[in-house]
Amino acid sequence: MYHVHFAQAMDTVGQVAQALSTAGQLALMQWVAGYQQTLRGLGVQEELVRLPVAPLSCEASPGFALLITSYTDRMEDTMSAWFRAILAQDVAGQPQQMSDGTLRTPGVVDFFRMLNEQVSVLEEISTGEVLLEAAKRSFKLMQDFVAAQQQLLRP
Repeated sequence: MYHVHFAQAMDTVGQVAQALSTAGQLALMQWVAGYQQTLRGLGVQEELVRLPVAPLSCEASPGFALLITSYTDRMEDTMSAWFRAILAQDVAGQPQQMSDGTLRTPGVVDFFRMLNEQVSVLEEISTGEVLLEAAKRSFKLMQDFVAAQQQLLRP
């Protein structure tokens, strides 16, 4: 019964997840991941550990899924803005000459460092569905970055 009430509470939180700060979203996801880990430690079956859609909810997705989506949407928007700024700086700046004579710009390194930091933050709080969704978004961001980079390099 407690688990059902918790799912109802998470459904409510999920519906207003966009109003939460990024730190608030991370804290909630970390708390839910800890709650689920506690249930696993108590021997609860995995399919029961996952938060269901609460019985009286009008949403088709559980609140925790809505929270994850809200966070990963924000992450994707932020990273997209950052990589566009990085690419603009790469185009405006001069390439660096390496010791072997090749030329490079620091943009790609900066982008992947920042993307790695984003995933590392989530890896600290969860290894489950939160990290999976972040990995999917990261893959999309990498594809978008390469596409934007190729578009800038076209004559």
